[in-house]
Amino acid sequence: MKYSITSKLVLIIIISLVWTLGLPGLVAYQRNVFYGWEYKDKVTHNSIKSSLKNYNDNIRYLKKDTIVNELSKEKFKITFAGFAENGLNFIWLISHIVLLSLIFVVYRNFFSKILTLQNLLVAICIHLMLHVPIWIRNFSEIGRHGRKIYAFVNFDIDPISFFLQELRGISFALLLASFWGIYHIIFSNNQDYISQLNTIKDLKKFNEVGLLTKKSFINWQRDIFLTIILFLPWTFFFWKNITFHTDSRYILTAIIFHFLWFLTLITITVPFFKMNYAFLEYKNSLLEFLILSKSDERTYNYVLKFESLPKGQLILTAISTIISIFLPFLQTLFK
Repeated sequence: MKYSITSKLVLIIIISLVWTLGLPGLVAYQRNVFYGWEYKDKVTHNSIKSSLKNYNDNIRYLKKDTIVNELSKEKFKITFAGFAENGLNFIWLISHIVLLSLIFVVYRNFFSKILTLQNLLVAICIHLMLHVPIWIRNFSEIGRHGRKIYAFVNFDIDPISFFLQELRGISFALLLASFWGIYHIIFSNNQDYISQLNTIKDLKKFNEVGLLTKKSFINWQRDIFLTIILFLPWTFFFWKNITFHTDSRYILTAIIFHFLWFLTLITITVPFFKMNYAFLEYKNSLLEFLILSKSDERTYNYVLKFESLPKGQLILTAISTIISIFLPFLQTLFK
């Protein structure tokens, strides 16, 4: 049974809503961690104080969620983020919608080719990169040091919500690894196509290569912006935890998400640049061939003036990407 693109998108949105909001929200509601105030009183002053060892006994409470260092007079906000106050839930939603749409709608013809052991191993590596810092924050003494955020997905707040977050992390890792796998296939296909270019030098093949390069640019531009939608919320969220909530335990996670973003950009950019470079080489070799064969001037000028991609859009996309990468760091200026 075949589904239309609209039907697939609707199904993807419904599945993502249930998986990232519906199920976690239901569990949080049943276990009284839907709002931060529901478990606020369960977190004792001593447990908060023990996580702020560097201040020793120089802290006192103004109220449950605000403490002050009596030596420096610096105030610290303790955040109790229940399901309803945790913006990460919507980031999970956006991530799954974007990745599922790319895999099952945009690149649906590649799905049967990405079910490989290699992609599974990549997914395991991604999951470990993202979740080892989470395990450190939840299960080690050093991971609790400097803690100022008590989220409903923390193991000591609600173990079941923590477990569901682990499962969401697994699905995210599998989807991201699958997306990388698709671009690995695209790169291999481009390599095979490029290797055969030098055997034929004519205007028909030139137009074919030019159109493929333009298509590659359009796909690259679209996926660059989808990648920004995918990773910008993650990096913005974690740098906000570091900057506004002054919880430095999230620095490693923030860096890892920037690293994954950088790897994704490389993964989707290399095939496009390789294709464009091959087109320019083919164009130069065809121009040389036309000169040697004394072809008519009209054909030569057509090839000479043919552009495979709009440079203005290329520059705009590159600038937008660079700005989005550094945007989360700008929060430090408005602390």
